[in-house]
Amino acid sequence: MMEPPVDLTSLRLEPGEHELLVARILAAAGSELERRAGRIRPGLVLEAWSRPILAFAASIVVMAAATYVWTSQTLATEDPVATTLAEELSVPTPVSWWVTEGREPTTEDLLVWIADAGR
Repeated sequence: MMEPPVDLTSLRLEPGEHELLVARILAAAGSELERRAGRIRPGLVLEAWSRPILAFAASIVVMAAATYVWTSQTLATEDPVATTLAEELSVPTPVSWWVTEGREPTTEDLLVWIADAGR
């Protein structure tokens, strides 16, 4: 069962009453609105963020400088001789020769390698 709609005609304002009501509200709140409008400016918002942004930028600079110093010290202490991939993977020397020459090992190569490995 549906209820009849509520009659809101008594809340309807007469022409001109709405403007008077708005003017009274603005007059009463005028000083507070002016105070709030003067307090928030784009320059103040940017100024409030400038210190955290500068601190963040400084921390990035410090981390980058520390990384640079650490890597330069690490590179200075390492052996400057360039190594091949085969040396890095600990591939036996005869095998690396076969790979760099682009050939398959012969039976003689395999016998020499096995004989050298047995020593």
